[in-house]
Amino acid sequence: MSDFCAVVQFFSIWLIAARKSEIRCVFLTLFFVTATVLPLGELVQGATVTGWVENVYIYPERFVLRAKIDTGAEHSSLHATGVSYYTYQGKRWLRFWLVNRHGEKLLIKKPVTRTAQIKRHFDEIQERPVITLAMCLAGIIKTVDVNVVDRSGYDHQLLIGRSFLANDFLVDPSATDRSSAMCVR
Repeated sequence: MSDFCAVVQFFSIWLIAARKSEIRCVFLTLFFVTATVLPLGELVQGATVTGWVENVYIYPERFVLRAKIDTGAEHSSLHATGVSYYTYQGKRWLRFWLVNRHGEKLLIKKPVTRTAQIKRHFDEIQERPVITLAMCLAGIIKTVDVNVVDRSGYDHQLLIGRSFLANDFLVDPSATDRSSAMCVR
């Protein structure tokens, strides 16, 4: 990156000294194209591209859910029904059902790792239980914190946030189902 900075400094000094506006225009264009493409190239290398809607598999059961891939959300949110709390070995646990778009059901029992305070519309704060869940997207399995909430008013049962996407995924907002076939069911 220090070589890139040296090039930028050179062109900055040269542009100040340059007198013809056409030359400045050409070099400014080259500078901005280079400045935007080089860092993106570093990011793209090795990243998996997904669409904005994908099938995500809950592991180890390999239960498929329809998910919205949302780079604007910090964490993932999971739609659950029949949510109930109970105590097991002195810890607070959560029991709930997942129902996918095919009508298949899965009972999940997980310890609550924490309670998240989610800022919603009009500065409203909503408390949600958080569990740790293994999920697979595009053949990549990650274990992340997921908050559990009633998402029945939304089109997708699962929202995948940046904590899952970080360092491994790029999102193509013009595509859907770009990578879902890569997780084994």
